[in-house]
Formats: sequence, C-alpha cells, structure tokens
Amino acid sequence: MTDQTGSNAPDTIVLVHGLWMTPRSWRGWKERFEAKGFTVLTPGYPGFEIEVEGLRENPDLIANLTVPETVDHIAAQIEALPKPPIIMGHSFGGTLTQLLLARGLGAAAVVVDSAPTEGVRMTPLSQAKSLFPALKNPANLHRAVAFTPEEFHYAFANTLSREDSDAVWEEFAIPAPGNWIWAYGLIANFKPGHQETWVDYAKDRAPLLFIGGEQDHIMPPSVNKSNAKHYAKSPALTEYVEFPGRSHWICAEPGWEEVADHALEWALAHANESAALGASGQGPPPARPPRGGPTSPAPRPGSPSPTTGNGSATNCAISTACSASTRRSTRGRSRGGAMRAVNRRRRLMGRVVAAVLLTAAVTLGGSGCFFPNACPTIGYLSQVDVVLSGPHAADADLVVMCSDLGCSTSADAALTAPPTEGPFWIATDLGAGHWRIDVSDSTPENVTIEVLDAAGATLASAAEQLEWHRTADTGQCPGPVATDPITIDIS
Repeated sequence: MTDQTGSNAPDTIVLVHGLWMTPRSWRGWKERFEAKGFTVLTPGYPGFEIEVEGLRENPDLIANLTVPETVDHIAAQIEALPKPPIIMGHSFGGTLTQLLLARGLGAAAVVVDSAPTEGVRMTPLSQAKSLFPALKNPANLHRAVAFTPEEFHYAFANTLSREDSDAVWEEFAIPAPGNWIWAYGLIANFKPGHQETWVDYAKDRAPLLFIGGEQDHIMPPSVNKSNAKHYAKSPALTEYVEFPGRSHWICAEPGWEEVADHALEWALAHANESAALGASGQGPPPARPPRGGPTSPAPRPGSPSPTTGNGSATNCAISTACSASTRRSTRGRSRGGAMRAVNRRRRLMGRVVAAVLLTAAVTLGGSGCFFPNACPTIGYLSQVDVVLSGPHAADADLVVMCSDLGCSTSADAALTAPPTEGPFWIATDLGAGHWRIDVSDSTPENVTIEVLDAAGATLASAAEQLEWHRTADTGQCPGPVATDPITIDIS
C-alpha cells in the first residue's frame, strides 16, 4: 500500500458527472470528502455553469457539446493543480475519466457505473431499452434528448420507488446530447480508425478502479467488467468491484456513503502507483503490492459487501498477473482467429439491430414480441442458462451458441439472419460463471455451446439438446420459456 502521509499524497479530488446530470449530482460526495479535509472540484461540461433549471430551458447548450472540448475543459482545470488529484467519474463521466488518465493526468481514478470507451462491444438488453428514447429517432443526433420520469426510473433509479425516482428526476435530470449517445454508444465501434472515446488500453497510467452496480440498467456490470478486461495488457493496476442491489443512481441512492468511502480508500491506497506518474515529475513509482489473486474490501458492519455479482465479497485485478498468468495455453485449439475476427466485424451491425429489435420487443405493448402481431412468425423470447464450473471457469470471456443456422456471441450480439428466418441470440455475462442466452423460438433443439477465452481460443464445448419449459404468459404472445441450466466444466 502506498504511503499517503507524504507530500505526494493527493489532497484534491475531481468529480466528473455523466450524461443527463450536472455537478449537482455529486453534492453528497463533495460534502463528505470536504469533511475529510480534501479540496473537491466538480467541474461541469462547457456551458454547464448555469443550474439544472437553466439547462432545461437552454437545450442548445447541451446539443452542441463535443467530447474533445469537454475533455480539454476538464483537463485544463486538472493541469492547473499543483499535484495530480484523484479523479472520479460516474457514467459518461467514467468515460471522460478514462480519457483523462490516457493523457497522463491523475494520481488514481475511480469510475462508477462507467460508460464504455471505444472497443467495448457489450450491449445487454436493459442497456438497449434504457438508450432507446435517444436512439429511436435519427433526428436526435442533433438534439438534446431528455428522459421522461418513467424512462428515468427504468434507466437510472430502478431500485427506488417511482415516487422517489420522480423526485430525483425533478431535482437533478437534464437532457443529454443525442450526438454523444449515437456517436459513442452506437457508431464508434463501426467507424474506421480511432474515435474520440478511444484509449490505448496497453498504455501505462494511474491506477484505475471500476465500480459496478448490480441492478444498473443503463450501464450494467457486464459492460463495466468488459471495459476493465480491455486493460489486461496495461502494466497499470486495474480492478473491478461490484456493489449488490445498486442502480445507476448508485452515487446518491440509500447506502451511497459506503460506495464513496470505498472509492476514496482504494484511491488513496493506490495513488501514484504508476510509472507514468513517475515520469511526470512525481518521483519514481512505489513498489506495487502483489496482484496475483482476488482481493476484498472490508465490509462495514450491517451493510452488504461489494461483490462480483454472486454474493461473494471479491474483486479482481484485471492485469497480466490476474487474468493471463493462470490461463491455459490453448493456441493449438484456436478455431482460426483471423476468420473469427472477420466474422465478428461482419456481424457488428447485427448487434445494433439486435439491440433495437429487442428493445422494441420489450417496449411495444409489453407483449414480449418483436412486433405486436408477429408471434406466429417470429415467436417469443426464450432463455438458456449456462453455468461454468471448474478451476478455469474464470478464464471464460465469451459464450457462443451455434447451430446449422449460425452463431452468436455476447461480444457481437449478432443477428445471424433476419428474425423471420433464423435465430436471434444474445449471450449476457451475469457474473460468477453464469451466462444467460436470450433466443427466439426459431432456435433448433440441437446446438453446440462453446466457451472462449479473451484470445478467442476454445476452453470447452458441449453438444446440447434443448428442452423448453414455458414459465409464463405475457400479453398476446406465449413465453418466455427456459431450458434446464446447462453446466459446462472447464478443467
């Protein structure tokens, strides 16, 4: 652990807010950290000097924002400080925080329910539904897009009562630049070359902690875990921890103090553990503690412990030591990495179509159908649960389900054929070796399920015959249905 009593100890904390919010959303954290003796800055985006009510009345200030000018605006305030601060970001503020770290700024950073940087190809169903209000109309690309109270409750504050969520919406919510949602939440991974939210994942930088909220709809844990895994080749410390029962409103919902304290304690413990900081005039980096296995933050009496999503109080350093050193060498069993990469690129646009269509399935009439009268043709949503076991289960990065109709993965969420002609499959990592695959009823009974590591090599495969069991009836369509859980051993 780094000694934080010396002159290099951070004395300033910079809190970066996310979309649909202003610096007001950090009010509790600012007061709490100031009470501990820190200087706390809560920079707004350019033009956000006015209050929430003023921004609602002047949406053009929001609609015309760009990410580069926002990063420059915040970076200028950090660069003016006498020594590197701790940087914390929530939601898209987490993306901005990662961009600031990529510039060599900060002594340590914490991102909470972070929006992903470029290259993170994970779109869970709840995220697709949360972002649908902005993505349903291409004209929103040039507008500021607001959530209705109902949409805000689902996307941000789903752990609160509707009454409490509406009060949060009234006090804190503003529109968000539609261009950011389209360009960085939808298009960035499809454009050639690096976009404004790209970072060099292999570069050294200040230590970085990802905090996920188990019940977050708009930036679910699977998105944050995937983002953290992208830093596996960086020599810098990267860790992920998850708090149970927390929504996207994690920074202010009941129990936020525990999250704030854990974020600060972690940042202070690891501040300045970076060769990059040593090169920037802060002296040589101190020795880093061992990172070979899981660690656990100390739980507070009477409060739930941060978890990885299955109730166990653990987190993991996403580093060469943690995610790669125990991985078996499986190069000889790779299924042709080059061809896989080509196929993934071809299927990327399918991920977008899948997200929009599945959102329609949820939002159109609550029927569970892709379109109101399409049940006889397309059918109903179904679920296949896959449970990974064995000593190498943690090495799994993707689960792929294949048949003679094609394959789909969690990374691509591929639409292998139009929904009237073939399967519609998306696999979601629920944590603790549990994957859920959402499919349509056109899925054949005989499938092959493969488990891949981060390099695309096959860890295990299993031929399965699915047996469907109806669990509910919703609206005019039957379903959803599920199979018995499929257990795959990775030993």
